[in-house]
Amino acid sequence: MADKKSRVVTRRRVVALGSASVLTPVSGCLDSVSGLISGRPPIDEVDVRFQDIRKPSIGVSSITLPVLIELHNAAQDAIPSPAIEADVFIMDEQVATSETTVTTLDPGEEATTSLDVIIKGEDLSQSLIDAIRSGEFSIRLEGEISSEGASKSFSVSTT
Repeated sequence: MADKKSRVVTRRRVVALGSASVLTPVSGCLDSVSGLISGRPPIDEVDVRFQDIRKPSIGVSSITLPVLIELHNAAQDAIPSPAIEADVFIMDEQVATSETTVTTLDPGEEATTSLDVIIKGEDLSQSLIDAIRSGEFSIRLEGEISSEGASKSFSVSTT
């Protein structure tokens, strides 16, 4: 009987040690596992960076300013259809809120997207219009990137 208990204890130790050896290499992936358990993509692993501003399109009652931003998914899981919403500041003056959605970001993928900022005429002072026309201005985006219930705040600027 003592021999049988000894075998049970030994089997438990083997199972416990085997489980620990399986978990040890996987421990670096715990964020991914917790993301799978919660059902939310690891949006905290996405870096948002300012890339460029394209030439503005000036209309009768508004200015459209294409702002290029780069997204990098550093996670080991895909980020399905991340949505970006941002308040846009030119020379520290809020001029618009803009949003866009990107296709799924695969693990390690970098993607560039255009955030078309539409600034209505009544939201612009003459000094801002002149700065945009001359191309000499600073721009800042403060917003949120989200995907399937997970979200993260970000702030990027030209300076």
